Amino acid sequence: MAAEGQPSYSGSTRPDGFQLPYRRAVRALSPIQAGITTATVLAVLIVVGAPTGPASATPQSSPTGTGAWSSMGGGASGGDVGQVVRYDDSIVIGGNVGVVGGFSAADHVGLWADDTWRPLGNVGGSGTNALAVSPTGQIHRALNQAQIQRWTGSSWTSAVSPSPNNFVNAMTFKADGTLVAGGSFTTPASRIGSWNGSSWSGFSGGPTISVSDLAIASDDSIYVTSYSSPYMQQWNGSTWSTFAGGATSANAVDTVAVDDSHVYVGGGFTALNGQPFRNVAVAVNGQWSGLGYGLSNAQAQFNYVYDIVADDTTGLVYVAGAFTYACGNAACSVGHDDTVALPYVGAWYPARQVWIPLTGTAGGGPNDQVSAVATSADGRTVYAGGNFGSTDGVAGTRFVARFDWNAPMIAALDPAAQPENTPAAITLSGQNLEALRSITVDGLAVAYTQIDDTTVQISLPAGTGTREIRAIAAGGTSAPATFTFQAPVPPQPTPASAPMDVRAEPGDGSARVAWLPPDAAGSYPVTHYLVTSEPGRRMCLTQTLTCTVNDLRNGTPYTFTVSALTGAGWGSSSVASDAVTPHAPSVMITGVRAGGTIAVEGTVTGVLADSAVPWTRKVGGSLSEGMPRAVTDGAFAWERRARSTMIVYFTVGAARSNALSL
Repeated sequence: MAAEGQPSYSGSTRPDGFQLPYRRAVRALSPIQAGITTATVLAVLIVVGAPTGPASATPQSSPTGTGAWSSMGGGASGGDVGQVVRYDDSIVIGGNVGVVGGFSAADHVGLWADDTWRPLGNVGGSGTNALAVSPTGQIHRALNQAQIQRWTGSSWTSAVSPSPNNFVNAMTFKADGTLVAGGSFTTPASRIGSWNGSSWSGFSGGPTISVSDLAIASDDSIYVTSYSSPYMQQWNGSTWSTFAGGATSANAVDTVAVDDSHVYVGGGFTALNGQPFRNVAVAVNGQWSGLGYGLSNAQAQFNYVYDIVADDTTGLVYVAGAFTYACGNAACSVGHDDTVALPYVGAWYPARQVWIPLTGTAGGGPNDQVSAVATSADGRTVYAGGNFGSTDGVAGTRFVARFDWNAPMIAALDPAAQPENTPAAITLSGQNLEALRSITVDGLAVAYTQIDDTTVQISLPAGTGTREIRAIAAGGTSAPATFTFQAPVPPQPTPASAPMDVRAEPGDGSARVAWLPPDAAGSYPVTHYLVTSEPGRRMCLTQTLTCTVNDLRNGTPYTFTVSALTGAGWGSSSVASDAVTPHAPSVMITGVRAGGTIAVEGTVTGVLADSAVPWTRKVGGSLSEGMPRAVTDGAFAWERRARSTMIVYFTVGAARSNALSL
């Protein structure tokens, strides 16, 4: 059933007899977005194949949480929303709506700004048929009575003269402020005309079809759609012609959007130029391709597309209408299974060739048809209007609601680090990457390969230091994830090897230890040696190759090890010396006289001194110290000439020998 007060469209009657809601406007050119710009992220669509009919498989459930639906001041009531148009950082809605945010929707138009509704003007008797916003921010509406009015800030006034003589179904502005309107009127122009602020101009007689929607490309070519054959025509600047063969199914092409060389259309058609499509398609350089395998209604209800918006900020193409599912994965190539739940509104991502549901935290969306959509300037928010009673179960979302994409998040990098000056192949895993449009490294976009909704791969050239990696998607920019090119770890310094050939000589409560230096000093020169006894762990620190260890117990066998100290620390200990036993010192001498010569031999034990000092005294004389004699292997020998008897003894270190009278 048509809403109360809905106009009867002139021209061809819809073949299916379905009454449309109030016409939604073509996306208006707001002060933020004047003219149609090129969306560089749109990839050239690749035709995998065309569907031969509706899906036969049971539709699958959609994932939850691509974003969140929320109320806009309690929504609307009293009639459905037929138009949603961006206005600065807010939106304007129109249609047959009677109440917005609890206020009467004056003249069926409401402005959403600063999180509240503002009715525009006094209550009127007719709903709106189209809305548009000029580059200077002036709101224009087309009434069901064919009038075009402009909002002055306090009231509505006639915007054109003379008024069209029949319905205006679509309006948009060029960048220079020229208003272009299309519909079923025949004067002051035929079905489409431009208003420059003071007068009307036609387009070479106009199209041969009544205009349901229109879009203007960056080269000023114009595309119009209709409910009558051939359903779509193009103005190339001088003449009108059927665009890309037109529709060849017995149904309408209702809506059109242009983005660079991409012309998106939607409606109730099942074929374009003889090729089968389900209600939505895109022409790339005049050649038709599918958006996946099109749309369907799992409840076998009327299947239709009312609005298409190509968002050049995110690269997403938003489609709204009376559908519930799309065919969106590899299974589509066999059987065209409807695998993606799209509750009356969805996003097609040309760069990935996938459908993305606009599902909230409960996994749902609008519960009935969506007639119009608009996006915020930053692309993070989608506004939807239509005939739905609720959205994702959120209170206050009747007829109009907003959807905010979840912000992307990078959960992990694999690897998160690797040695510096080597290229890095990194896998990013995260959440809310369905509508990913860029990966940046230190603020600069890099090439990436998206594996699925949660996995992305990038490559980094060889480098040093850390890198901040962010994901930019429809929901904004993620917090940074850090990748590190790690500097090589300096090699650990090498200690000296063990000293060699350790020998020990016992003394009185001590032992003299000697050794040879290590055969490898390691990373640094040797500065000290440490001698350690076993048992007792008595120690001696020295900078030479010999050291006396004291405080040993006489009669106890000891072995000794030596280690070397360098800048790398202490090296390993040497092989232990042979055992030696300290004992009390002993020096014994024997001697003989042969004529005028006396000869002495001595034996030294337990004394570490290496020389023996003779002491002599003649009878009745004084004590005299002689020249030392070397002690070799614990023995020494001494002789001298002496005519008279002499007393002789020796000292070796602190030890004194027995005395001889020779």
